[in-house]
Amino acid sequence: MPLVWVHVFRFVGGSILAPGSVGPSVPAEFREMVGYGDMVTAILALATLIALRARWSRAIAFMWVFVAVATLDTLNAIIQSMRYSVFDDPLGVNWVIVTLYVPALLVSTYLIVVELLRVRRTAGKISEGVGA
Repeated sequence: MPLVWVHVFRFVGGSILAPGSVGPSVPAEFREMVGYGDMVTAILALATLIALRARWSRAIAFMWVFVAVATLDTLNAIIQSMRYSVFDDPLGVNWVIVTLYVPALLVSTYLIVVELLRVRRTAGKISEGVGA
């Protein structure tokens, strides 16, 4: 659960939508894609935490959906930032997000996948042992 909390704070990426938060040369299309993508992913992260906390039967499946969306959103933002060359423009406080938070998102996503795969292997071994 702590690894998912890192993603709940993706709403900070929505700050790129605020007027004047980045230079005027950063395309509105890019700002909207990143801002809304981060906010949707943050909501999905919070819903995932609720599902895990409530121990819903489909919580792990929900977690996989969250990881897929979070990964696609992060990779899309990275690719589009290079496509639009936004690193050549003033990013204001969003530079902190790019240099500190995005790497934390990538690492936490990787660790979530590692943990999900470990749980899957453990569950498989337990189910194999039951039938023996």
